[in-house]
Amino acid sequence: MKALEYQPTAKADLLGAWVRVADDRGADAADAYVEKLQDLCELIASQPEMGVARPDVTKNVRSFPVDSYVIYYEDAGSSLRILRVWHSSQDPTRLHI
Repeated sequence: MKALEYQPTAKADLLGAWVRVADDRGADAADAYVEKLQDLCELIASQPEMGVARPDVTKNVRSFPVDSYVIYYEDAGSSLRILRVWHSSQDPTRLHI
């Protein structure tokens, strides 16, 4: 498995997801949901090709949907960079990766 490298933007996205879930369902649910997202990032790190290539976003970026979020990442050789964790309603062309 490749090492996971969360970009600062992805860390901020995870925090934002935590806040949204906590507002709706409480802190325990938010903790569980963010853990689920992070577990899926680990799975992607073990199988980086499982996501969809996203040349519409930028070269070498792939995405993987999780519920109402999409994980955007790139294979960086020995590591997997998690670039963003965006809500699916957000326009991926505005990711600014």
